[in-house]
Amino acid sequence: MGGVPAPEAIAGTYVPNEILRRYYRSAAWALNDHWADMRDLGFVSNRVFDVLASGGRLLTDEVEGLDEITRTVLPERGVARFRTAEDLDAVLAEEGDAWYDETSLRALSDHVRKEHSFGARARVLLEDVLAHRATANVGAPRPS
Repeated sequence: MGGVPAPEAIAGTYVPNEILRRYYRSAAWALNDHWADMRDLGFVSNRVFDVLASGGRLLTDEVEGLDEITRTVLPERGVARFRTAEDLDAVLAEEGDAWYDETSLRALSDHVRKEHSFGARARVLLEDVLAHRATANVGAPRPS
């Protein structure tokens, strides 16, 4: 791997959230990696959802739970991922279209926006809390 990009390769250090999706969508690859504790505990990075919802070509490190998010749309290979620097180099050597065509990008975008939006995730959390409350007898008088 090449290490740190040359200064002339860096166009800036900040992109406003309102237009970030345009960058994700137009990039050859949108690179993502997880903090070690997130990866170890199976917390999928928000960037995964942002890139996929934008229709971008995601390249990410392995994290538990990623297959459950993407395999219904990409049942064979899933999203482009790496475990080692060599894996990363190998994927980067391929064309992004080897992993994603326009049909799969659209399907992933539709799936993530429908099933993994903030509203969809909040509904799941609320349903889980309500189910727990129903079985835990929350609010019932406590024995004295």
